[in-house]
Parts: sequence; structure tokens; C-alpha cells
Amino acid sequence: GARMAAGKLGAGGIGIDGVLQLEARLNSGCDTSDRLDSSSLQQEARALVPLATLHERRLASGTGNGDDERDGLLRQLLAWFKFEFFKWVSEPKCEQCGGSTRSIGSASPSADDLAGGAQRVELYTCKQCSASVRFPRYNDALRLLRTRRGRCGEWANAFTLFCRALDFSARYVYDVTDHVWTEVFSSSRNRWLHCDPCENKLDSPLIYSSGWKKKLSYVFAFGPGEAVDVINRYVLADAWPAVRKSRSQVSESYLQSRIAVLDTQRRALLPPPSLLLRDTRRAPDILELANPAATRDLEAGENNYCS
Repeated sequence: GARMAAGKLGAGGIGIDGVLQLEARLNSGCDTSDRLDSSSLQQEARALVPLATLHERRLASGTGNGDDERDGLLRQLLAWFKFEFFKWVSEPKCEQCGGSTRSIGSASPSADDLAGGAQRVELYTCKQCSASVRFPRYNDALRLLRTRRGRCGEWANAFTLFCRALDFSARYVYDVTDHVWTEVFSSSRNRWLHCDPCENKLDSPLIYSSGWKKKLSYVFAFGPGEAVDVINRYVLADAWPAVRKSRSQVSESYLQSRIAVLDTQRRALLPPPSLLLRDTRRAPDILELANPAATRDLEAGENNYCS
């Protein structure tokens, strides 16, 4: 496995722990993305989307953003998901009195928690009635369609599912510094668009590094038939030296070799029609991701934190 790969490719002086951590992150991203490809799961998600309403809103919003019909639908799906479907949870409310809670640690997951993909359960106590409140961090998308709440992990998981359910080519994006979001391919723009449901932001990739002043390191995107290092979409060229310094888990040469092998392995699993579409949509991405952007105007909202 990973230990053998490290021995063969070499980790450039980086220890085996870095290689194993990288493998765990890549495997987790692939697994999360792949679970969203279930046709029955997508059917359940599709049934929850008020498509007629979203199309009405798209038409009412006009074309000021330069969106075609599909990009306009995506923009409305994003807003609906944030403001009407999913709920952000910092500390869960007390289930007995509705009061606010404070964290007191963690609890062991129950069989039901594990069935919902929750390996971790946060434990809170109510400030008013002292009741205990459990907050399982579900990773199963079907469970999330029912609970409709969580933090960025749950949000990106469920939103990426909705995108695929509506036949968008969508990637699950994992920023190892503590955030996740979605990328969606725009046929009219012929490129992948950053799409963050937590922020209701479409095509604002610099919101993290230039807006929040986040110190990014590794950012990976996972989709059907692919695994991609997309860090260059999210940073400018003048920030690259600091980014490169923070990418110290493994050597850059090892990382690129490992990503290339994983990407090739995933590509080989696609049927011919999907393979052609994947390669066609990958071509402009290769050019964009070759280097960080030398300059890029800040999109509206990228220079501040928008909740």
C-alpha cells in the first residue's frame, strides 16, 4: 500500500508519516466523492429540489452575471440550498428546551451513528436545563438529506450530491486546512467553477486566500474518474512561495507522482462515453492549473468573509 509506494517513489526525505497522512486524505476524498454517484441516492436528492421554482427565479434574476441557463440554475440551486434547505450548526440547540449549549467533549458513536457515517459524535450540555445533547457528524449523504444540518463537511457533501443529481459535473473539493466545497463544470464558460454552499459563492476562488487570508497548502478535487491537485486555482502567484513552504507533508515530486497515478487509476474505471467527456472537460483545467494566476481581479465578496 502506501508504505510500499513511498519506498518505490521516494518521499524526498519526508517521513513515512507524511505519506500515510496524504494517503488517508486522498482515500477519504475519493470515497466521499464516489458515494455520491449512487443513482438511487441522486434520485432521492432530485425529488427534493423545487426545479420549477428555481427556473422561475433564474428567469427573474436576468442575465447580469453572464450565466447561461445551466449556470443560472446552478446559482439558484446554491442560494436555495443555503437559505432554504440546509442549516449551519455551531452548537446544536437543546432538544428538550431549545436552549443554547456548550461543548463538553465527545461521545462514542452508536450503531445508528455509524450507519449514518458518523465516526465522531460531539457532546454538548444545555446551559438552561443541563440536558446532554449529542451531535453526530454524519458523512452519509442520504442521512444528510434528512437531517439537513451540519458544518462545511456536511454542506459540501450534500450540495455536491444535489449538483450531480441535476446532471452537473461536480467535484468534491477538500482543503486540508479545514474546509470543503464543490467545483462545477460550466459548459458555457468552458472551465470549472468554484462553488461554496456555506458562503453562497459561485466562481469566487480567491475568497479563502485573498479574502479570509487563509494559509492554504493542499487543495484536492475528486470527481468521477479523477483526482486533481487544484491549489493553483485558489492562490495568486505572489502567494505561491508561502504556499509551497506549507506543502511540506511530502515532497512536491512525490505528491505530483501520486496524484497522477491515482488520477489515472480513477480514469480507467470510466465507461467510454464518460471517459471522453471527462477528458474534454479536463483539457482547459490542465492549462488553468499549470501555474497560479499571475493576477486576478477579486470577485465581489472575495475580500471579506461572507456568512
